[in-house]
Order: sequence, then structure tokens, then C-alpha cells
Amino acid sequence: MDFHCLAAVQATDLYINSCNDLQTCGINAHVTSILPQRKFRIAAPRVLTSCTGNVSNPATIDNPPNREYPFGNSEGSPRPESGGERTLPAGSPIAGRCSRRRMNLQHLRIFVAIVESGSLSAASKVLHGSPPALSARLKELEDEFGVALFERRARGLRLTEEGHEFVSHAYGILKQVEDAKAAMSDRDRPTVGEVRFGVPASLVDLLTVQLIEAARARMPNVRLRVIEAHSGNIAAWLRDGALDAAIQFSGRPITDPGVTLQPIAEEELAIATYNADVVAPFLTAKGAIPIEQLRHLPLVLPGPEHELRTLVETVAQRVNIPLNVAIEIDSPLRIFEFVRRGYGVTICAAHTRHFGFSTTVFKRALLTFPAIEPLKRTIYRATPLNRPSSRATTAVSKLAVEILVSQISTNRWKARLL
Repeated sequence: MDFHCLAAVQATDLYINSCNDLQTCGINAHVTSILPQRKFRIAAPRVLTSCTGNVSNPATIDNPPNREYPFGNSEGSPRPESGGERTLPAGSPIAGRCSRRRMNLQHLRIFVAIVESGSLSAASKVLHGSPPALSARLKELEDEFGVALFERRARGLRLTEEGHEFVSHAYGILKQVEDAKAAMSDRDRPTVGEVRFGVPASLVDLLTVQLIEAARARMPNVRLRVIEAHSGNIAAWLRDGALDAAIQFSGRPITDPGVTLQPIAEEELAIATYNADVVAPFLTAKGAIPIEQLRHLPLVLPGPEHELRTLVETVAQRVNIPLNVAIEIDSPLRIFEFVRRGYGVTICAAHTRHFGFSTTVFKRALLTFPAIEPLKRTIYRATPLNRPSSRATTAVSKLAVEILVSQISTNRWKARLL
């Protein structure tokens, strides 16, 4: 499918009889497979003199009888006799299409193959084409944008800054096409398949059980596997193919080129402890803790590669305070265990009351205190860009969002919908 073809046909008054006619006008011939046995009117003479490319068969563009041509001058000059010449106006949907090949899905697939394989020769083996042909298509893509996407080196190609930026766009477009195909196929059949779905540790109590139960009721033929982990691990597993979709959070805008993100909600984080005496000296009259007081509190946090740690460090740098990280540990369960044992406080979602253990085991519930200069993060639905989502994956991820939204509406999850 060429994403220019339908727009061009819709915007142009075309009368075209054959695949060759479409190629003559610079519109990808795949439109004939989308709209077979259709004829389109073209308000143009036989020879399109504004096209600088090689118009191999201009005579195939018909001049239908008794039809007005919108390309006339302001005085309303009549259409030329058969075989006459007329220049397309600058604003015409097909003006200039004969002069160069426009970007299409083939260009994007070639670009992605080169990115993933690292060279033209390796990409040509994947795509079963010749390196010169791929190089020509890549040059067309670069000409389309007016920038170099790769640096040409003796040992292969290296993405430029513009190339790095375009990677996520290319993956996104190709993924949308594949997702559209998946959504349109087998619509009357039950949703089937296996889905590996990631859930951040802080959302386990709000989502995991409800998601599994709802999926079993609504999609009995889907085998759902839920993986609970830190959000930092989830992002890496999505890129590596270990997860099909996930809920992910971040305290800053995510620019991950390998993941597509749909914002769901924004939530506030809190300073958490099992012993109120630890934070009592730093509480305001309203029971909040000024963010500057974090310098006086020992912290139990995950490692620097995790989004929660990044968020806390970013806020600390903004208010110019050092952090006292007493213990670093990447196990969500053990973070709360060390907090319970009195090694420090942690940062977690305000809705958290206990994690992994009942209050009969911990003897008391987790206490959370809001920070002055709130700590906030955004919750996303995430899917990998480098491969399409199956119908089952799409259905499960939508169900997860539905459950989270319902938790907000019932006030069990104190978050703001985006």
C-alpha cells in the first residue's frame, strides 16, 4: 500500500484506465489493487508539460468529451483540442509527481533494513535486492527530506542525527500499516494468541489480578502472561522482544525510538515509610514534606538506570540538594522490606499501602506523605515499534487501559487522566 496513492486520487479529478496511467501521473500503481476496476476522471490534456520526468506514454491519459478542465486560466479559457499541451498549476495534487519518486513504504522498509543490518550489502540479502538498487532508493528518500540520513563510511553506513530522529517515524509508520492489516483481517473470528504483557511493580495491586480475570472472561482463547518488573526493565524488554506490550511510566518525556507510547494518566508520588517517627521532624502542619528535606532522609531506591531513580535525581538537581541513597536494590519487594527494617524511606505511588506482604506480616501499613513541589510521573501504554501488534496484543493492552481508567473513576488510583 502506498500512503500517497489514496490521498492523490481523492484530491485529483482523474480519469485513468490502466496501471501505466497511474505510473505516468506519478501515483503508485498499488492503488489499482486497492480500488480495482475503477475509473477516475483526469482534468488534464494528453501531455503534462510541467512534468520533467520521462512520461513514457502520455497518450494513455484520456480527454473525456464534454468535460470542463479546472486547469484553465482566470479568464476561463476553453480546454485545448485533443493532443494539446497544458501546464499543471503549482498547487495541483499531481504537479511534480512525474519529476521524482515520492516516499512510499518500500523506501521505509529499505531504510529500516539498513538500520537493523548496518550496511547496504547486508540489507540487500534481507530484502533480496541488489545494493545499487537499495542505494538508489535510499538516495530518493534523502532527496525527499533534503537531508543525509546516513554517513557513508568505508566500513558501512552510520546514522546521522537526522537519521536517528527518522528511525522512530519509519518504525511507527510501518507498524501502523501492519497493525491496520491485523485489525482488518479475521474480524469475525475469535481473538487468539499469546500475549506477554509488562506491568510496573507500583501498579501490580491496581492492575494485574483484574487484567488476568477480565482477559480470561472476554478472551478465553488468548494466553496472557503478565510480567511484573521495574519500568526500566520493561522498556528494555519491549525493545528486545521479550514483551509484546506494557504499561510504562516516566517522570520526563520519553523519546525512546524503539517504543510507541500512548499517555494514559499522570500520578503523584509520595515519600513512604513504615515508621512515622522517621519523617516527623520534617513534616509541615498539613502533613507534607518539603522536597528540600530529602537531603536529611536516607533513601532506599532502585539503581540509576530506572525511571524512578532518574525522576528523584532530576528533582534533587533542580532544587540543588544532595541525595542520601542508603541502599540501592532493583527488587521492588526488597525495597519495601528494607524500608520496613528501618534502613530509610522510599519514593512510591501515593496509592501504595503495602507491597507483597499483608499488614499482619508487616505489623503496620505503609505510610505515604506528599512532597511539596510534587513528584509526578506519566503512565503510558507502550508497544514496540520494530514489530506489529497482533489482535490479541491490541485487545489486551486496550483492556489494561480500560481497567486503569476505571480505577481512577472509582478513586482507588489517585491519578489524573490525560
